[in-house]
Amino acid sequence: MGVMEFVGVADNGASTAGLMNLSAKGACLITPRVFKIGQEIVGRVCAVNKMPEEVTGSVIWVKPKTRFYQYGIEFKAIIPQFIKPTRINPYLRTQM
Repeated sequence: MGVMEFVGVADNGASTAGLMNLSAKGACLITPRVFKIGQEIVGRVCAVNKMPEEVTGSVIWVKPKTRFYQYGIEFKAIIPQFIKPTRINPYLRTQM
């Protein structure tokens, strides 16, 4: 599906995360990097068939796995290019 590159990473932790799921409101990521619930994340989403997009979001859930962590990220703003074509009508109705 793609990757999220973390912006401004100064330590030796992983600088990218794998995208498991992506929507206009958030993403599911996998990475060995440790984040806390509520922590703000800034990164660049590079998804298949999409232009790279810088996003800011917060960790809303975490699932520890054997070698990595799985995170739910909620974006601060809706990202229009990540809206699935079959779901564009509900977004248009809420914007009117």
